Amino acid sequence: MDFLSSVLGRMNGFLYRCRADEHYTMLDMTDGIQRIFGYPTDEIVGNRVRTFTSIMCEEDVPAMDAVVGKALESRTDWTLEYRIRHNSGHFIWVTETGGGVWDENGELLYLEGSIVNIESLYQRIDEQTADMRATASRTAENPAFAALPETARRQRRYRGGACRNGRCRLCRTRLGDAHPCQ
Repeated sequence: MDFLSSVLGRMNGFLYRCRADEHYTMLDMTDGIQRIFGYPTDEIVGNRVRTFTSIMCEEDVPAMDAVVGKALESRTDWTLEYRIRHNSGHFIWVTETGGGVWDENGELLYLEGSIVNIESLYQRIDEQTADMRATASRTAENPAFAALPETARRQRRYRGGACRNGRCRLCRTRLGDAHPCQ
């Protein structure tokens, strides 16, 4: 197996080259689009069956247009995250790094780059922050917390109710005892 086939076969995404038009009409793309997102390459290249923007989350398209437009104006690369709809209907978070390719006269020829599935990263972050979100929710609903002045509530949220000298700064409860502010 040659180097490119081997590496691209392991890539959790795909490489692309497309036009700088409203649909990001694909001129060429690697088969990772089918392996990861369930769309045959030949359906998207040349907008034969669907456009690339039609598989993106509709609400992410304006942000993508803005980021790509700004990068093209300054002739720099872009990196952004957005969602692609899998062929079965669910969304998958991706990160894209791309850039424009210009000819010797400065005319934009096409865009090219890579799109990588980062869904597992978002899932891990969500799992890791679930306990923090639950604690924050319980704390915000606690009547003792709600009775505190706003400045104390902000301190509690941002400093986690750090204890000093063996006592909670907010409620003065000794460490190890139940905190009424938690």
